[in-house]
Amino acid sequence: MTGILAPPKHEKVEIEVNGSTYILRGMSDPEIAAWSRERRAIDAAMVRYREQYGTDEAIIAAINNGETA
Repeated sequence: MTGILAPPKHEKVEIEVNGSTYILRGMSDPEIAAWSRERRAIDAAMVRYREQYGTDEAIIAAINNGETA
């Protein structure tokens, strides 16, 4: 039988991103790496939004009004 084997899945992994700890379950190393990159990108975007708009309510209003890029 030939084919590519899927990477093994971790039962439980704790990962820290930007000061927050997350518990990830059932993910392979590549999935964890992709999740971490995505989480860091989201956190960076939120920092920029908070700098520009201040409050969560102002961010939500800007998004709903199409004012964000």
